Amino acid sequence: MLPPQVKQATSSAVGSKAKQSANHTPYNSKNPPPKHQSPPSTGSRRSDFASMGSATRRPLEDSCFISATGKIDGKVERFSNLSFLAWEVDVPAGKGKSDLSHFVDDFRIFFGLNCLTHLQVTSYFPKDFLCTVSDPALREAALEARTIVVNGRTYTFRP
Repeated sequence: MLPPQVKQATSSAVGSKAKQSANHTPYNSKNPPPKHQSPPSTGSRRSDFASMGSATRRPLEDSCFISATGKIDGKVERFSNLSFLAWEVDVPAGKGKSDLSHFVDDFRIFFGLNCLTHLQVTSYFPKDFLCTVSDPALREAALEARTIVVNGRTYTFRP
């Protein structure tokens, strides 16, 4: 049960909303909607960024700079030193491109890797695969080979 003060405030708020909706007329050419006016600028860009809701209140900039964190820098270094792109070339007519599992098997066969060697392969557009290895020497060996042929499939590697 609500105290009498809250009950009275609630009933008066409900009544005022009903009055507002009853008095509201739709906008038309004689009754246009109110124009949005931006508050005067205080000269500080901080106030502009404090309310990013309206596009008219945002500064007109065509670029944005986001500084990298330590985690981002670490991932950039990891992918630069341990990753490369691979794709299948010279696919015979009537034979589809190999899928991810065929590529992984062919890669392991060509380089003599066992299943415990860390090799992460993901689908990647516009090339077929993004490969990340745990050993930089394996990445260098793949990039030096540039093209390999295994089980009748030809793969090309690039950084």
